[in-house]
Amino acid sequence: MERLGRGRTAEVYRTEDDKALKLYHADVSESFITYETQIAKAVTSVCSAAPKFYGKTTLEGRKGLLYQIVEGTTLTEMIHQESVDINGLACRMAKAHQSIHATSTDDLPSMMDYFVPNLIRYGQLSDAGLQNLIAFIDRDKTEKICHGDLHPENVMEDNNGKLWIIDWTNAYSGNPISDLARTLYLFLNGLPLNQTHIEPAERLMREQVVESFIPFYGSDDPRKSNDWDVWRLIILINRCFENIDSERPEIDRMIAEILKSRPEFA
Repeated sequence: MERLGRGRTAEVYRTEDDKALKLYHADVSESFITYETQIAKAVTSVCSAAPKFYGKTTLEGRKGLLYQIVEGTTLTEMIHQESVDINGLACRMAKAHQSIHATSTDDLPSMMDYFVPNLIRYGQLSDAGLQNLIAFIDRDKTEKICHGDLHPENVMEDNNGKLWIIDWTNAYSGNPISDLARTLYLFLNGLPLNQTHIEPAERLMREQVVESFIPFYGSDDPRKSNDWDVWRLIILINRCFENIDSERPEIDRMIAEILKSRPEFA
């Protein structure tokens, strides 16, 4: 089989019948594989932008999942092309994100399941601030599919020009504004592996993507919502547990800034 890539938890191969086999490393727990299986089943049953899921398999004692193979170019690669149409790409990505948020399912983790454990682990909020933040999440009953990690590397254009959204491991059911807060953070501040800072030219490009993305997503700018900074706070705290040491100083600065303006969560 042809190996297509290797990540922290698995290798991806092309099977003889042209499927993508995500073959887990030996140290990956059965519970994690079961969790990703449930996510894949839930998402692909309702979201046309997600590659089809064909089920679990085993190869030479290693557990794996079979997906529809998507061949093409990531938006990360497209954004860095010389003659790139930033507005056009941002528009297409915004519409893809919007289409995800128009769907729902009962089979994904709730926001309480997804966010609260890390809020508790964070340990730098007062008891009152933590409880206010948990209550903020608990009273929001919105249940739309949220990707949880949508950024240009997880969007691919296939050879027919269709956009596909990949890597659904972080999907949950909740308020799309929380998902937008995560996406905008990654657009502006996310650092790929082995990158420690953002050069000025890249910073300008990232800002242009965001300013194009927002109006294409919807008529209202979510950043003007009273709840925007609260969702940002939740997203930033959860980001602290993703082994992103290079981002941590800026995350800490942004958290402190939000808590200064929203002391009820401090």
